Amino acid sequence: MNKNQAAANAGSDSRIDLPSRTGSIQSPLRSWLSVVSVATGAFAFVTTEFLPVGLLPQIARDLGVSPGTAGLMVTTPGVIAAISAPALMLRAGRIDRRLILLVLSALLLASNLVSAFAPNFGFMLLGRGLLGACLGGFWTLALATSGRLVQEQHAAKATAMILTGVTFATVIGVPLGTFISGLASWRASFIATGVLAALALAAQALLLPSLPSSAGISFSDLRSLLGRPHPRKSLLMVALVFGAHFSSYTYIAPFLVQ
Repeated sequence: MNKNQAAANAGSDSRIDLPSRTGSIQSPLRSWLSVVSVATGAFAFVTTEFLPVGLLPQIARDLGVSPGTAGLMVTTPGVIAAISAPALMLRAGRIDRRLILLVLSALLLASNLVSAFAPNFGFMLLGRGLLGACLGGFWTLALATSGRLVQEQHAAKATAMILTGVTFATVIGVPLGTFISGLASWRASFIATGVLAALALAAQALLLPSLPSSAGISFSDLRSLLGRPHPRKSLLMVALVFGAHFSSYTYIAPFLVQ
């Protein structure tokens, strides 16, 4: 589980998504296919998030920045995701969660395309900023709605299946992106991830049912949550642990090369 999932779990209130399950359940096959579509989205999100780690030296060289500056490609979406996740929770209200997930997947596609064709480092950071804007919100909603896509007794299995997309992205997606970069270029890696994001978006558009919400979260709810000691300690722990992890992991490629 990466930092965005942990932050989503620590910051999510049970009232964010407590709509009736009526209308959310489809045929068993279609229900599980909808879960697979979200898992594919998770694979695309995490692959896009970590992709620059393996490509850092090449991108830094081609865009004319130092490897240290190129590390902002990882820092920028992380910071923006930490802001966008609670902001989305506050603004989502009763908006259909299906619509929000589709918009977030479309932003992921846009992020990959902007990054793939970025003429300079400023545009690259713009593409990575788009990723951050949709990254935190995706984990907040994907995990909260996973149990609504299947029968209640299968909710845990559906959540585990979506998180499997994270494992595959870490083990397969990022190394595959680095392999594609070696065969062609780092831009080809972002294009390939964009194709994956487009497939996830199309699958979600076809398979996700309407996911209406009868309740939202207000700023007072969030303030009340942060007023309790255990959530504050959890968030601090997440910030320290994953901050340390990404501080070293981001620069693993330049370290090994040099």
